[in-house]
Amino acid sequence: MKQFAGKIGLIGGNKKINIIKELMKYPEYQEYLGIEKFNDYISIPEKFACDDIAETEHMVGEQLKTSSSKIFLMGIGHVKSALTHRLTKYANAIFLDVGSSIDALAGIIDIRRPYFGDWTNYQIKNSDIYSGVDYLQYNGEGKHIFLEKI
Repeated sequence: MKQFAGKIGLIGGNKKINIIKELMKYPEYQEYLGIEKFNDYISIPEKFACDDIAETEHMVGEQLKTSSSKIFLMGIGHVKSALTHRLTKYANAIFLDVGSSIDALAGIIDIRRPYFGDWTNYQIKNSDIYSGVDYLQYNGEGKHIFLEKI
């Protein structure tokens, strides 16, 4: 990811995006990812984003208008089918669906999912930031590093 530093943005569920923002404050997490920051953090509702695609598009579009990323990694579930082709109206960027990798970046990936067997879930110890998160299949197994809350 180093070669794209300063050009990568994320699009994901609002709670997971907030977790990633917090994790990115920790130098050891930045080192694990090999990147100092994500350029933009674009949020959609964690649930029911498909219920009103026009509203979800408007919400994302407004965030994209002020973004400067050239590449967006997206993990937005099945809403991607209705939304992805519309995003280039708001930003001249590449939009890549990385699926559950957003969960991995948030430190809540099930290591039994394909390609995550050696992943380390970084989490912030004693933080209420995890309340209300849609954990999908995450069950707490695998390698973890618990960061002290700053």
